[in-house]
Amino acid sequence: MSPKTPSEAIADGFRYLYIFDTVSGGSAILTDPGTLLTVSNILFSSNLDEALNIGGTISSGGSLMVSGCTFSNNSGLTAGAILSTGSSTVIDSTFIENLSRYCGAIMYSGSGTSNRVSGCTFARNVGRAHSGAIFLSTLLWLDVDNSTFVENRTGSDPTPFTAGAIKMAASAQLTLSSVTIHSNSIFECGAGGIMTSSFNLTMDHTIVAGNIGGICYPSPAPYIAPDIRGPIVSGGFNLIGSSDGTYSFDPSDLIGIDPLLGPLQDNGGADLNKETSSGKPIN
Repeated sequence: MSPKTPSEAIADGFRYLYIFDTVSGGSAILTDPGTLLTVSNILFSSNLDEALNIGGTISSGGSLMVSGCTFSNNSGLTAGAILSTGSSTVIDSTFIENLSRYCGAIMYSGSGTSNRVSGCTFARNVGRAHSGAIFLSTLLWLDVDNSTFVENRTGSDPTPFTAGAIKMAASAQLTLSSVTIHSNSIFECGAGGIMTSSFNLTMDHTIVAGNIGGICYPSPAPYIAPDIRGPIVSGGFNLIGSSDGTYSFDPSDLIGIDPLLGPLQDNGGADLNKETSSGKPIN
């Protein structure tokens, strides 16, 4: 592929960097700790890296800012699109049909870091072992707002306690605000939507419904967690399709309700989303 002039790309202190209007054919960006990298308005497509312990397109060891980008059909050993071991902000971007052994789209492993995802869509990503879209693997903070997770799934690797959309380590802290998590699924034991293990998931104005969980067989009895496995800290006004496997709700939360969402499509705004039956976009 012939290099093209990037729409906008800024990097400082990088080790390897290849950025074009369309990046394809190989893992695109690898940065060292201390690097400040900003990537905007880039299509990352069909990159492949399953030999090294990095992400399919970006492996960031420093500070990362991604805006207005699309990550499509990329594959990496650790993450299909982005492996972040530093701090990161990802806004107005789309992750679709990426694949990884561990996490389909973004894996966060930077201990003590603060991270943000805003206005993004995660659709049909596959992580064969841990999570379909996002995996928080250590002590870190992630805030997600105005984003949609749909039809992400885990694959056939025999890893227990997986998540169709988001999996969290016990020490990680996740906040969701105005997020839709719908129609995600897992292959074996875990949660179709979110897998957590302690009171480290805070939610408000968020829909988690219509996901498909697998059967887990711990003592004393097996269980299925279609939407969330583990407790939540509710900020109120959430809609949770099934309470099986989760608890600690606010009186304003709607439990056991079908949100009657339409297909994922462009309903206006920066990201793809799902409409309710009334025609009002969720995000």
